[in-house]
Amino acid sequence: MNIIVCENERPALKRLCKLISKVRKDAHIVATVETGEETLQVLKDTEPDLIFLDVELADGSCFDTFNNLDIRFPIIFTTAFDEYALKAFKLNSVDYLLKPIKEEEVERAFKKYDRMKATFLRGSYEYLLSSKKVTEKNNKRSLEELIEAILKEKSEKEDHLKRLAVKYNGSIRLVQTFDIRWIESDGNYIHIYTTDKKYFIRSTLSGFYKQLDQGKFFQIHKSVIINIDFVDYIEEAAAHGDYLVILKNGERLKMSRNFKSLLDSI
Repeated sequence: MNIIVCENERPALKRLCKLISKVRKDAHIVATVETGEETLQVLKDTEPDLIFLDVELADGSCFDTFNNLDIRFPIIFTTAFDEYALKAFKLNSVDYLLKPIKEEEVERAFKKYDRMKATFLRGSYEYLLSSKKVTEKNNKRSLEELIEAILKEKSEKEDHLKRLAVKYNGSIRLVQTFDIRWIESDGNYIHIYTTDKKYFIRSTLSGFYKQLDQGKFFQIHKSVIINIDFVDYIEEAAAHGDYLVILKNGERLKMSRNFKSLLDSI
């Protein structure tokens, strides 16, 4: 895959290129640039599969450079500041990595790129910042709240929630709902278990459940929701008319006799 790396600090550029080559064996870094102007010149002759783009380049903000372009390639943003995340998601953002960037973060970003690749091939991935609600009055709200508000408005126009934004290890991550294995309530918070991570967000279980695809997600207990795509089999428990739902990774979750809609679906 052809990659362009835009970074205005030489040590950071060298380290990032090293990380990319280490975690992605098929990566071919076709160009490294330090300014937005250089990036535009490279793009005249090259159509990359992916760009690693520093927000603050040597000649100014990358958003000034790309704002008026019809971008049809995915971008992984890199920066020392999280204040630009909303602008980043307006473009074809795969991920938003905060410096100093760790190897595992680059690896996760590539995995996310692979999952999103089909979407990018259909055109621009512009699903954020279309909301008129993001105004100056929102400045006091947290970054996560702003992104969640935009995603919620987006989901209301769709049949169900397809992605959500969560803060994880200093970066804002977009979690695809198809990656969620199960969800557990914890008061006014919920734990979200995906294929490779556990996230913690503020929401009630009932409120979150209403946003999910009811054909895939089922409440099996007053505090648990599961994704049927990750269910291996169901077995009857010893007593009380309850069941055990065994996921494909071996996890065993209790299904209460009062929540049996999952059985009706299979």
